[in-house]
Amino acid sequence: MKKYLAIGAALVCVLGAFALGRWMGLRQERDSFREKRTAICTMSMEYTLESFRSFLDTGDAGDYWEGARWLDRFLFAWQELSYGEKDDVVYTYMPRYANLQKLLYSQPEACQAQIEEILKALETQSKDLTGPNAYGMVEEICGKIESTLP
Repeated sequence: MKKYLAIGAALVCVLGAFALGRWMGLRQERDSFREKRTAICTMSMEYTLESFRSFLDTGDAGDYWEGARWLDRFLFAWQELSYGEKDDVVYTYMPRYANLQKLLYSQPEACQAQIEEILKALETQSKDLTGPNAYGMVEEICGKIESTLP
């Protein structure tokens, strides 16, 4: 009887150690994923700001389109970074940024006229990439752009 009890205890210990190791590995993978997504968010936002500033200085349409593409990358990485932990933030505020993205591609002239305000909103967002600090500004900008459309 003692033999079976010892075997059972050893089996429980082995399974517990396996479960603990697996849990720690998953946690490390998640932390690594967050670090990579945070780096992509930071880099994408920096390139977005750089491209839109360059457009503001030179008026080159290529810089505008490059900024729009970098904003796409930022939004994708931001959504992945926030998914699962900040679902309420993603589902509340992502449509506002999606609306800005739609306008950047479908109404470039109207957006180019508001590029300074867009740049200010994105600079505010860049100070805290995952925080809800620029969403009101983005919504206001989208409203201004949409009000100028026929």
